[in-house]
Amino acid sequence: MSQTAVVRPPSGGFANRADVPARYTWNVSDICADWQAWTAAYDELDRGIAELAAFDGTLGTGGANLLACFQAQDRIGALMYKVWYFASLQHDEDQRDNEVSARRQQVQILFSRHAQATSWFNPELLSIPRETLQAWMQADARLAVYRFAVDSLFHEQEHVLDAQGERLLSYTGRLSGASHDAYAALTTADITYPDITLPSGQQVTLS
Repeated sequence: MSQTAVVRPPSGGFANRADVPARYTWNVSDICADWQAWTAAYDELDRGIAELAAFDGTLGTGGANLLACFQAQDRIGALMYKVWYFASLQHDEDQRDNEVSARRQQVQILFSRHAQATSWFNPELLSIPRETLQAWMQADARLAVYRFAVDSLFHEQEHVLDAQGERLLSYTGRLSGASHDAYAALTTADITYPDITLPSGQQVTLS
């Protein structure tokens, strides 16, 4: 029976990622082949977010424009998952890696831009009579795919601000996560666990 090597961190520190057997790690290359591919996806996402502005003010003109906007947001959403998890999972592997941390923060900034670029969407969609939206969805099976999203928004409409209010709220995105990021850094990457001596004389790392 083969023996499985036990990876132990150095006293008062952390295990190095390179020392962990590959079978116990996730394969981020399933998301992006490498950082070059990630950069290409990031740039594509950046352009896609900028293009969303073209839909502002068009949703009420017909089901075709609403469908195009939903589909554009689907494509952008898939890219958001891709660029976020490739950087974020590697950040979770070692939060002391400043280069990866910087790339993760790049994505967070881009997500804030996305929130600002789409802040108009919910108020504008709610300005369309629900009966009109239902008629559009009944006439186009592709648009009907988004029925749950539309119905959910109308159920929550009391909590949706006007376009100006939603845009103001969108600027708080980076601030809302700052305290969590600071706590994670202090308790994971920056902390040094002390060594203590037990009554038996054995010295162990307190964690």
